[in-house]
Formats: sequence, structure tokens, C-alpha cells
Amino acid sequence: MPGDIVALLDEHGLPTKHVIHVNESMVDKVNELIVRGRAVPVGHLVGYNTRLLPGPQGDMELGVLRSEGVDPAMFMVKSIPKLSVRGGYRPLFIKPMIISVNLIGSELDMVFRLPRGNYATVLLRELIKSRQPEVDFT
Repeated sequence: MPGDIVALLDEHGLPTKHVIHVNESMVDKVNELIVRGRAVPVGHLVGYNTRLLPGPQGDMELGVLRSEGVDPAMFMVKSIPKLSVRGGYRPLFIKPMIISVNLIGSELDMVFRLPRGNYATVLLRELIKSRQPEVDFT
């Protein structure tokens, strides 16, 4: 959709530094890249170098930052520069690489790989959460 930001993926499905700011003329091409697994929508990791784009998405992001009392300049720590956070982008969803899955009785043994910066606990939570949240398994 125009205003979205996508990152191109490498041959292993990992995000590259190549980021596309989608405009009306490229929506179909970008959607094709996403379907083919060659691009992924990304969101901001806010830092001192974050530049919000004009338009509805940038307005929403700015609104959230303001409501939380956050200014990107706050991520520049002049007294300890190594603590400063430049900012960047993070994929809004990932596709884990499932290496093997074995069901042994009532136990599941799964080997998988995630892109750097993603957490196995989040993937496992998504796998085991109930499709009926009102059901309590305890």
C-alpha cells in the first residue's frame, strides 16, 4: 500500500539493507515481491536518526510517539555515545526456517532457525497458544 516500507530479502530470506518506500506506481510490483518471498513489510525501530514519512503511516507513528512522550532525539546519549540508538527497521513478520519436526508420543521435537533479532519464545508462544483463548489448560 502506498506509504508502506518494505525491505528486500536475500537468498536465505533475511532482510537486506535495501528498503523501499512504496508509492502508488509500485504497489503491484512490491506486492509481487512479498508474495514471492523476496520482500517483507517493515516498521521503524525508533532511534535518533528515524525519519517518519509524510502520509497516514507517518502520522500514526508520530501520534504514537507523541502520546508516549517519545522524541527520536531522546535516543542520542551525548554523554555516553555508545548508548545511543540510531534506529532502523524490523520486519513486521518473519517466516521461520523449520529444519525438522518429530512427534514422539505426546512430545513435539522441533528444530528451527530464526533471523537474527527474533526470539524463539515468541515463535513457541504462537505455536502453542489456544485457538480458543477462553479455554484454560491449567
